Amino acid sequence: MIAKNVQTALRDGALLTLGVVFLWGGSKTALADNDKDIPETLGSRGNFTTLLAAVEAAGLVETLQGEGPFTLFAPTDEAFAKVPTETLTGLLSDPEQLSQVLLYHVVSGSVDSATVVSLSSAVTVQGQSVAISVGDGVQVDGANVMEADLGASNGIVHVIDSVLLPASVAPEVFDIPSELAKRGNFSTLLAAVEAAGLVETLQGEGPFTLFAPTDEAFAKVPTETLTGLLSDPEQLSQVLLYHVVSGSVDSATVVSLSSAVTVQGQSVAISVGDGVQVDGANVMEADLGASNGIVHVIDSVLVPVTESETRLLVRQQGREILISWDTSGGGNYALETRESATGGEWARVEKEPETSASGLSVRLETGGAGAFFRLREVQ
Repeated sequence: MIAKNVQTALRDGALLTLGVVFLWGGSKTALADNDKDIPETLGSRGNFTTLLAAVEAAGLVETLQGEGPFTLFAPTDEAFAKVPTETLTGLLSDPEQLSQVLLYHVVSGSVDSATVVSLSSAVTVQGQSVAISVGDGVQVDGANVMEADLGASNGIVHVIDSVLLPASVAPEVFDIPSELAKRGNFSTLLAAVEAAGLVETLQGEGPFTLFAPTDEAFAKVPTETLTGLLSDPEQLSQVLLYHVVSGSVDSATVVSLSSAVTVQGQSVAISVGDGVQVDGANVMEADLGASNGIVHVIDSVLVPVTESETRLLVRQQGREILISWDTSGGGNYALETRESATGGEWARVEKEPETSASGLSVRLETGGAGAFFRLREVQ
């Protein structure tokens, strides 16, 4: 019934009270230039497998093969990959709701980029409107238009990088602490946030980007170290804020960076190789949305470089650590280090210190996780 009603509405040429401003320079679309209908056009491109499976599951294949014309905002396979597996599975098993989501991607009529340059929103066949904005490219409900004006025999396709969800079916999004609580594997992190008095901070307007260690990540930290942190709100706060970056930094941006300044003040090192690492911690899951930011899940706790002696100053400068200390009080000291997250034995830093204005200094390359340093007096 839905498909039949949609076909009727589209044949009748429902009015576009749209408002899309598309500043694409793509070719003008001539529908007669392509004898393939929209599903066939998508199938020939090769990167719309999930969309086509969804169209079939919703019983909309014949609709999109109909006379039209239609304008389809088509999410790629990569766009569907961003949707949580549980959400996507639920949609594919509920044809009625899935149909509502897919029809939210369809506008009646052939709306090419030349036609819509004066518009700012579009009423979809589903009944609700998508918002269109122009800034650094063109966005439809926040999804980026990657390619425009793909012609089909019965309409036009504009390729987008995210799946659009109408308000009627979109899952409610909560602030960062609430989203973490919903997922169930961040109990220790949430306990630490509460112990540090940072709950209200992470519930604030933001936006924030949080590199969130799982419970398994915290389990790697020695019990004594973790207990000490939880009993020292000031130090704990510094560690937690070292996991937070100001602004919404999605995965596409993260992989283009070599470092990011945290709210704590120091920078985390970012590397891309076999996956993405932040200060040596592996990013296990990226781009978890929240109402006030983004969460990237990591498999280790990040610990900032710390000052372990009053006479010892440790500063991170890009990918290097500068350790300096005052020698005016005399004495002979050896610089020692150990991995901060795992504790273990102190090891002497073999690099010879250089003379600086205030005493001695050693410059080291960061090796993933931050490290603890200390001075040990030697004879």
